Amino acid sequence: MTTLTDALRELAEARTELEIAKEWTAQLLTLVKAMPAYQKFSAAQDSELDLVKAITVADLRVRELALKEHLWSGSYKPAGGVQIKEFSKVVYAPNLALDWCIAHATKYLQLDTKAFEKAASVLRDLGAPVELTKEARAQIATNLSAWIQRPGVIQGQMETLLDSEEINLLREEQDLAETWGP
Repeated sequence: MTTLTDALRELAEARTELEIAKEWTAQLLTLVKAMPAYQKFSAAQDSELDLVKAITVADLRVRELALKEHLWSGSYKPAGGVQIKEFSKVVYAPNLALDWCIAHATKYLQLDTKAFEKAASVLRDLGAPVELTKEARAQIATNLSAWIQRPGVIQGQMETLLDSEEINLLREEQDLAETWGP
C-alpha cells in the first residue's frame, strides 16, 4: 500500500524530472533552430501564415461585395462561385422577452447557477432553499524538493541524448553554418 509519504516523494521526483526534461528540450530546440534547414522551414511557415491572412482578407472582401451586389440587383448568384443564401434570424429585446416569459412561459427561464452560488449565503437568509457546507480538499505545495530521495532518471537519459552521435552532428553542422554562413 502506498503511503502519503511515498506518494509525495513520487510526485516531487516526477515534477523535478519534468523540469529537467523541459530544460533539455529547450537546449535541443535552440540547437535545432540554429540549423539552416530549420531556418528555411521557419521562413516557409511564415509564408504560409501570410497566405492564410491574405485568404482571410480576400474572403471577407468577396462576401462583402457579393452582399452589396445582391442588395443592388436582387441576384442570388452575383458571380460564379458565389451564392447568396438566406437564414432565419431571431431578433428581440432581452428585457422584454424576460418579462414576457415571467408572465407567460416560465419554462424558458433558467437559473444562473454561478450567480446563485455566489450569493448563496445572502439568499439562504432570505429563505432560499440552499445549504452551505464545508468540503475538504488537499492542496499540494509547488516546491516538494524536500521529498526527493533519488537522482532523476530523466536527467541521465537527457545527458545520454545530448552526448549522442546525432546531437554532435547537429552541433558540428551549426558550427559550420556559423563559420561559413548560409
